[in-house]
Amino acid sequence: MAFTFVRNMISNMSPIAPPKDITKFEVNGSDEVSAGDVLEFDGGEVTLATGTSEALAVIALEDGKGDDDDEIRVQWISPGAVYKCPVNGTFASLAIGKTYAVHSDSSSLAQGTEHGPLTLIGTDDDSESAYVVFNSCLMAVSTRTS
Repeated sequence: MAFTFVRNMISNMSPIAPPKDITKFEVNGSDEVSAGDVLEFDGGEVTLATGTSEALAVIALEDGKGDDDDEIRVQWISPGAVYKCPVNGTFASLAIGKTYAVHSDSSSLAQGTEHGPLTLIGTDDDSESAYVVFNSCLMAVSTRTS
């Protein structure tokens, strides 16, 4: 499991299947992208986000490899979108309302970052997963909060 869309807090809508005719983006360099990975743009292509990424833009909807010149469909991160994701670190130490980073694997929440691009809004004790919102969305340039 990686970042999975749960619902939108603004419209309270649950996820629907994305249309097949949305624009595809080429995977950058030697990146290997899996569905659910958080991505950012680099020179018109999508690349895996890292813990230091600030301009997070999209979530991958399918797998792809940069070496294979794959183009993949993506889901834009929109205002109010809530995602469920795995936690990389100690689940018990999570704090609601605190900001966290995207782990370097691009598919989980990482602990230890003071001003990360994710805000924790809930937890799932059974699966030890986190519910998060992104501090910015769509084509935001920065997610810095201070």
